[in-house]
Amino acid sequence: MVQLIGLTIGIFITTNLDDLVMLLLLNEEVINRRLKLRELMYGQILGILIIGLISWLISLGVSHFVPGLTRWLGIFPLLIGLRMLINNIRSTTNEQTLRGQTSGWRNSLSITALTLAGSADNLAVYIPVFQRQTSQAAAAIVLMFIPLTVGWIRSEERRVGKE
Repeated sequence: MVQLIGLTIGIFITTNLDDLVMLLLLNEEVINRRLKLRELMYGQILGILIIGLISWLISLGVSHFVPGLTRWLGIFPLLIGLRMLINNIRSTTNEQTLRGQTSGWRNSLSITALTLAGSADNLAVYIPVFQRQTSQAAAAIVLMFIPLTVGWIRSEERRVGKE
């Protein structure tokens, strides 16, 4: 169990370092009262749970149908990132923040969408890890992501609050 906890913490930190940048930007929205902390937390947790579930389901499919495909999963984040870069270069408008006062559930769903949009690297790591775990261990990993996500957001909230 200690190894599973260590594995979970390790993959969570390595795959969610990019979320720190997003959290920095979103904390500005919390400070300016355009977004509530709980909306940020609910959206991030829902996004992480969806990523974990999708990764687990894909790992089951890959294990049964095309086990040799796993080594190629790392190429997908690169291709998705390249596509997003090209789309951003072509785009003339780029909305970076939430505008005005919107309802809480819409803000949470927006955060979930942001989390999912930046999750290709997570999939490339989680799928091979889940392939080597039992279903119970994979579920435990995904469920351990919840307190890790809350801690991640709370630590950023405290850091920003001190500035």
